[in-house]
Amino acid sequence: MTSHQGVSLLAAVLLLALTATVRAQGTLYVANYGGGTIDTINSSGVISTFASPFSGPDFLATDSGGNIYVSLSFGTTIEKYSSTGTDLGTYASGLSTPQGLAFDSSGDLFVANTGTNSILKITSGGTTSTFASSLNYPVGLAINSQGNIFVSNVSNDSIKVYNSAGTVLQTITTGLYLPGQLAFDSAGDLFVANQGVNGSSNFTIEKYTAVAGGTVSTVGTQFANTGANSQPTGLAFDPNGNLYVSYAYDSVIEEFNSAGVGTLFASGGNLREPAGLLYVEAVVPEPAVWALFPFGLAVFALLRSVGRRRGP
Repeated sequence: MTSHQGVSLLAAVLLLALTATVRAQGTLYVANYGGGTIDTINSSGVISTFASPFSGPDFLATDSGGNIYVSLSFGTTIEKYSSTGTDLGTYASGLSTPQGLAFDSSGDLFVANTGTNSILKITSGGTTSTFASSLNYPVGLAINSQGNIFVSNVSNDSIKVYNSAGTVLQTITTGLYLPGQLAFDSAGDLFVANQGVNGSSNFTIEKYTAVAGGTVSTVGTQFANTGANSQPTGLAFDPNGNLYVSYAYDSVIEEFNSAGVGTLFASGGNLREPAGLLYVEAVVPEPAVWALFPFGLAVFALLRSVGRRRGP
């Protein structure tokens, strides 16, 4: 092997090491409804204030640039913050009890405008229009990978599914009791926070399996039974498939594994009636890779030096 070939090989090995050991880290954002704040919780459960004060922060969303949006259900606006917590001002105003938020792949924001029983669409250029109307107290809103919009209706215990053109694709009614926030896992399955109780007087998280065409099965299964006194309000998945669930009246957040087994993730501190949840992923190399990187650069420089002296 020539020295030039050795340099190329080492470069390839270093690149492979970096990409092979990249891991996912992230932050859980919480709309702290009772406390009037947006809080962050790291992987160790440490709670910090991200932004404040607000009047009724309810649901959260993030755009492709990592900015954070919060709907204020006590007011008429959606506020925007940078990923570092800088106040970027009011993103939309003149709304009526805005709640669920979700961005599509084009950067358009969809809003459950509960006060008018409608879904609004706010384009990346700032134009607001009515996407769907005549709903029944819309609260939760989520968009799947096919671009279909799912909306939970509290007043008639249903979920409506629209395509991007606003055509209704399906209506789900089975297993729903005051459905609130919605979330999709990596397989495209839909999870629903039932904020009302079923016949057993227990609150539940329901799961509706993805089917062809970008919709889900109309009959769900119970993913988790959260008990008689624990009303789930917010849902969010991390990249590892763990589901985080907030309970407004208990002021706690649980973490559920893929089998539906829950453990306490965060409590106390600033948590007061936690509502909407949002998980934002950050990708960083493993610390061990950074420790080896200077050594790799030194060897790289040495091989290049040898190559210049000896030639090909």
